[in-house]
Amino acid sequence: LRLSLRGLRIGPTTVSCLGQQLKDRLYTRLDLTENMLGDHSALSLRSLIRALPNLRHLHVAGNLITAEGAQELAEELETNSTLEVFALGGVADAGQHGFAF
Repeated sequence: LRLSLRGLRIGPTTVSCLGQQLKDRLYTRLDLTENMLGDHSALSLRSLIRALPNLRHLHVAGNLITAEGAQELAEELETNSTLEVFALGGVADAGQHGFAF
């Protein structure tokens, strides 16, 4: 199952609610591209990843996630064996410490 919430101006509160509402659903692809997610959203995104055990593709490009938020998300990915594609895209203000996922 796929769910696209692209460009809906979603923030961390909505992502937190999504984690609760979608818990254990069979979604394999989730597109949160071009929303209002920043470093403050990393904890909510981590919870969302854990809530969707079948999630294989997560797209969050075009948000305001910097290297700091990307690092926090990378920590979640270290323990996740299901997620195959994590599309972060450009990291805002990453400078020389940019990440490629």
